[in-house]
Amino acid sequence: METDDINRLIEKYFEGESTLQEETTLQSYFLEEEVPTTRMAEKAQFQLFSTMRHEVTPDMLKQESFFSKITRQEDETQHKTIRFFRWSVGIAASFIIMLLGFVVGMLYEKNSSPTSEVLALKDEFSQMKKMLMFNQMNNPSASERIMAVNTAQALPEADDQVLEALIFTMNSDVNPNVRLSAVEALHRFADQKMVMTALVKSLNTQENPIVQIAIIDVLVDFKEQSALDELRKLLQKENLTQAVREQAEYGVSQLAYEN
Repeated sequence: METDDINRLIEKYFEGESTLQEETTLQSYFLEEEVPTTRMAEKAQFQLFSTMRHEVTPDMLKQESFFSKITRQEDETQHKTIRFFRWSVGIAASFIIMLLGFVVGMLYEKNSSPTSEVLALKDEFSQMKKMLMFNQMNNPSASERIMAVNTAQALPEADDQVLEALIFTMNSDVNPNVRLSAVEALHRFADQKMVMTALVKSLNTQENPIVQIAIIDVLVDFKEQSALDELRKLLQKENLTQAVREQAEYGVSQLAYEN
């Protein structure tokens, strides 16, 4: 398979955007073909996944040796490939999250009625994913912070801690693209009072037109009457861009009509 195609699939895989067919293609590549030394890390991961697919069962969760087995296999594969790469703390954490997600998904696939052990593992996986997300939100890289916001958006449920982190990011991040991603993530949870209140308060503190328009869209979408005063206050700003002004006027007309 062409190197460019593999690189593209690997990038999609680690961003969580790959399809089942693409993941099968990657698995076949790393298990059946010679790979360059620069890809030995991924090869080791797929070898581990392949081994665990045939060995993990729900009963294994009752054994203390389950996670020691994972650790032992990780140590063995790292020993074989350590000359080719070094794990950074962030990559190692991401790998553990990915590994647990793989195990949990596989156990759900094998069992129509998940046991308490499987459910406990699922909860542990969710907590670890949140910890990684909070860590990424403080990353100097804007792309990493956007990935953290996307992780939060993909959570089945968002507790107050997650919502507060998204709200803080929307209001405080120096990068407008990150703030925009936070608004889009909050859109999903806008039926919660604390989220809608935060969106209304944030409207007139934002200066980036795209972020302003995104917030207006959420307020109109949820027919938030309390946003009328803030929209009218926004329209009083002399330096408001035409696109934002038109969207704000549209928002006022929609919300006033609903009222």
